[in-house]
Amino acid sequence: MAKPWVAWLLCLAAGLLVYAPALSGDLIWDDGYLVRENPFFRSPVFGAEVFRHYLFFDSFSTYYRPLQNWSYMLDYWVWRGDPSGYHLTNILLHSLSGIFLFELLRRILSGLTNSNDSGRPCRTVHGAALLVALVWTVHPIHNAAVAYISGRADSLASFLALPAWLLAHRAVRVGSLGRRLSLGVLAAVLMLLALCAKEIALLWLALFAVHLLAFDRELSWRVKGVAFATALAVLGTYAALHALPVARAPMENGPPLPFDGRFLLMLRALGDYAGLIVWPGRLHMERALSDPAIYCSVAAWCGQPRYEYLSILGLLAGLGTVWLCRRRGPGRRLRCFGALWFAVAFLPISNLFPLNAEVAEHWIYLASIGALLLLAGAALALPRRLQIAAASCACAALVALGARTAVRAGDWVNAETFCLRTIADGGATPRILSTLASLYGERGDFAKQETILRKMLARFPEYAPARINLGICLSKQGRAAEAETFLRVEKADADTTARRYPRTWPAALHLARLRHGAQHDDEALAVLAEARALSRDVGAGEI
Repeated sequence: MAKPWVAWLLCLAAGLLVYAPALSGDLIWDDGYLVRENPFFRSPVFGAEVFRHYLFFDSFSTYYRPLQNWSYMLDYWVWRGDPSGYHLTNILLHSLSGIFLFELLRRILSGLTNSNDSGRPCRTVHGAALLVALVWTVHPIHNAAVAYISGRADSLASFLALPAWLLAHRAVRVGSLGRRLSLGVLAAVLMLLALCAKEIALLWLALFAVHLLAFDRELSWRVKGVAFATALAVLGTYAALHALPVARAPMENGPPLPFDGRFLLMLRALGDYAGLIVWPGRLHMERALSDPAIYCSVAAWCGQPRYEYLSILGLLAGLGTVWLCRRRGPGRRLRCFGALWFAVAFLPISNLFPLNAEVAEHWIYLASIGALLLLAGAALALPRRLQIAAASCACAALVALGARTAVRAGDWVNAETFCLRTIADGGATPRILSTLASLYGERGDFAKQETILRKMLARFPEYAPARINLGICLSKQGRAAEAETFLRVEKADADTTARRYPRTWPAALHLARLRHGAQHDDEALAVLAEARALSRDVGAGEI
């Protein structure tokens, strides 16, 4: 077990084993666009063109990830569109990242635990690095970043950023100027590619800087200055590349919450992520930390205590981290480094800054390493016998987490299974329910589609797309009169008299089709004319 290649095989085998059920998975959600409809991945001719566009060619999103498109080009060339090959690439990227993480920790933990090159301390560092890397590789919280083809940006960025850090670590320690220069250039190129894989690589760069500045005591300030200058050059190059796409107006998410509201969401996010790292029982991609409806009455608030428990759990997790960092003894520097790692990676996703969601499992991909390092540092502070007991518990947890990951990986076999299991785990969000209803509609199973849409309306009565889709579903079943009640909405005119108008263009088209089917062509044309007029008056966002 002391040989590095044994650890490499363990990380690779663990990743392949626990995510094997995902190999038979089909395309889900964004996969249909990124690996089927994407205009760039079918030919290497577009290899340079991807740097001039965002990931989604026609969308409001501003994700700049040209290297993700490069990875899909390679997959298409090797696998010819077979989803199993794409899933295998995801699993290999994550497993190899686990190997690189082990190698990085094996090199930097000795400086964080006062270990030397011989005897028991070296074996302790090796064992701690291996356990952290293995637990991170098999942890089920990373399913959305590994089993989901479109989620590979996190693992792709780690696959490039980790060896970049390793090369930089080696470059500043070799004596030969030529070798130092070549290793430094290669590290800079890999880090630039990592940034082009996903914006999270900025945090990898920040973590490298934190370690170099505050924890690496072997290097002189001159060497550190050269490393910082190289990092700034990488950032400047990335900024120039990021400016190539045509600028897009960001989506309007409404005014930001006041600071106290954002701070409360931060505590809840911290509690949710901490709970998932320790006990990943209920996993689903779309999670929520707030529901305005629970504050409408005392009964509603008492019926939804989960959010308040998350706030308390987040507060306890923060206080516990501070206590562990302040506690003296072996492993203190490692605990502080793990806490800083988690803080750097958690801050951008903490809800203190505007986000397009409140929490998401794959966002914790990088921060979870810091949490595991914090726990490893806490274990090193224990007496020798208790350290052995803690290592035994970690091995048992490794098996349990791997089994949970394998079960969760099976959720991605197809879109219906994914949606049903997500709903069963408490993830019945409008997007998940809409996806499931659309699947039934495409299949022609309108009875199941109607059931799902009515459940959506019961739970989310103000969710307009559910009403529209229910009206369309009813119209396809020949229930025209009932369908019209969902496709139209009442609104007061300037003279306070109520009138009914189509909710959206799809609703207007189906209303017109219903009127045409009833041989009322004049009414059908009037519906379309009214929809066209409203689109000019109130804007496309409301029609």
